Amino acid sequence: MDAKQFAWLYLVEHGHAGVTHSYYGGWDLSQEATKRFPNVNKWSAPALHKIRDVYVADIKKFGVDWAKTSAPDSDLVSEFNGTFAEEQLRREILVGKLVLKDGSFQRWTADKLDVDNVFEMMASVSEAPKKFKKLFGSK
Repeated sequence: MDAKQFAWLYLVEHGHAGVTHSYYGGWDLSQEATKRFPNVNKWSAPALHKIRDVYVADIKKFGVDWAKTSAPDSDLVSEFNGTFAEEQLRREILVGKLVLKDGSFQRWTADKLDVDNVFEMMASVSEAPKKFKKLFGSK
């Protein structure tokens, strides 16, 4: 398991599938998710869980094309601060496009690395290859 795959393990375990950052806070459904899930017209916790479950099932079913998948990137996004007169808030998020072996792709997004999550990942480094294999299958 290389650094890119470790980053993807983090993003899939701690991120959201099929969404993009919303200017007003929270998440909006991505265009791809809107097309794939036409009955889901806005972000909600149940919708997020449903999309995540389907995306994870697809990962397990088709596998990841690691040659076409790049490492997740950090992005700085604007966020509404309550009034248009105030300076906008900016926060860091992680974004990535996971390419599957059937040619489809998935967008994943997460808030920046959380210290608790980093320590959790460090503590579970020995378990990471097992978690990776369970989620993504063998290389």
